[in-house]
Amino acid sequence: MAAGLPAGRGPPGPAPPPPSSGHRRLHRPLPRAAPPPPPVPLPRLPPGLEPATTITRRLLCADAQCGLSLLSRRRPRRSLWSPAIWTQSQGRIVNGKESRQGQWPWQASLQVLHPRLGFIGHWCGGVLVRDRWVVTAAHCIHNDVFSLPLPALWTAVLGDWDREVEEHTEVRVPIEKILIHERFHSYNNDIALMKLSRRVRLTGDSRVRTLCLPAAPYNNASAPDAPAAPDAPGERAPLCMVSGWGRQSSNGDETATLLQASVPLHPNSLCAKRYGGPIRVNAGHLCAGHLDGSSGTCVGDSGGPLQCLGADGRWFLVGITSFGSGCARPGFPDVYTRMAHYTAWIQEKILKDAEEDVDVEGEDEEDPEDEDQDLADY
Repeated sequence: MAAGLPAGRGPPGPAPPPPSSGHRRLHRPLPRAAPPPPPVPLPRLPPGLEPATTITRRLLCADAQCGLSLLSRRRPRRSLWSPAIWTQSQGRIVNGKESRQGQWPWQASLQVLHPRLGFIGHWCGGVLVRDRWVVTAAHCIHNDVFSLPLPALWTAVLGDWDREVEEHTEVRVPIEKILIHERFHSYNNDIALMKLSRRVRLTGDSRVRTLCLPAAPYNNASAPDAPAAPDAPGERAPLCMVSGWGRQSSNGDETATLLQASVPLHPNSLCAKRYGGPIRVNAGHLCAGHLDGSSGTCVGDSGGPLQCLGADGRWFLVGITSFGSGCARPGFPDVYTRMAHYTAWIQEKILKDAEEDVDVEGEDEEDPEDEDQDLADY
């Protein structure tokens, strides 16, 4: 995050040469790309699935404790749109502050082993949305530096806070499967799922939790051209936070401890105007950030969460860090992948994978006579 949040757009590595326009810092040239398909309805489950199925029940149960920070006391809080919350968010962490341990227990550090360069370590952020699934930005996996959609090269580190200190709360899990959005191109449909090689424990003394996917009531409030900040006293705005271990400036080092900053939401039309032709800001994007450059995301924050507080004290994953112009460059908000646009895609991919696992388990249950025949053949 810049000025407090090692920013989130490109993964760390050699910075690409600045574009001729002099104000965009991106991984690669951004040709015009077709906008993503229109948003699909966002039911709790994809259409056609009966809520009585075992797989469906498992997914619903996974949401039961989502979005509760380890610092939460689970008491009712002021509304998501509370003017008091908006006031408190100003001046408290707008420059990016060190978070508290356990404050963002769904934050993941995605670490990569490069085939030629060796172990790089932290490359991007990620968000645990199920006990075996992390969502991140697709450009973290496929970019101008490398294209490594190979699960064996990736590890997710959860429950961490200070990356330079062994806190005995960390959970390191190899990646088993990577699913990049089928229509990912440049920074359009910039979303990917990583399946962990095992389930992560979310109860007891575990320092790991899941973050809630956006629910329908919040989707309406986070529409692409919804008003972002209060225009008059008494109007309400959400408390939204970004977090990450990215750089604190364009040329700085990544931070050791997990940083956070509050950011205001803006209509997409603002980012579309600021970024202009090469970048087509569309319904799959979310525009957020301080226009004065006081804080924002930077290299190494990509794929990390933009989370907003709900009325019941839970946090919701509203966006994942995608791209921006420099690190907290004045006049240019950051652009996030809008999670409300992709919730159904996430659910469908997870359910399809679960169904495939069930099919495989069924195939593995051989008849004893068949097993005897196999041994005889051997």
